[in-house]
Amino acid sequence: MIYLDTGKNYSFSYDPDSSQRIGEKPSEFIDIPVTIGERELLLEDIVPVRNLAQAEGLPHPTMIEMNSDQIWKNKLVVTLDIVDQKVIIRFP
Repeated sequence: MIYLDTGKNYSFSYDPDSSQRIGEKPSEFIDIPVTIGERELLLEDIVPVRNLAQAEGLPHPTMIEMNSDQIWKNKLVVTLDIVDQKVIIRFP
């Protein structure tokens, strides 16, 4: 499950063994390949953290918080279709 938040400069991945927390200056970064449909993205410079917020009632845990840094790096266009309740991601 990926949480999309365009208001932050760093993206995060859930790692319960990490000593890093959201809100602290990052000291460790990792790269994560992610497949969306038939496309693969490389999310670079993701911060592994132990405190990624989890919303109750979702069928899977949130593992990645993808923020504006990854949208820019991967040259993505993200559209929120309110009428059809869809997130549309356009790849370059």
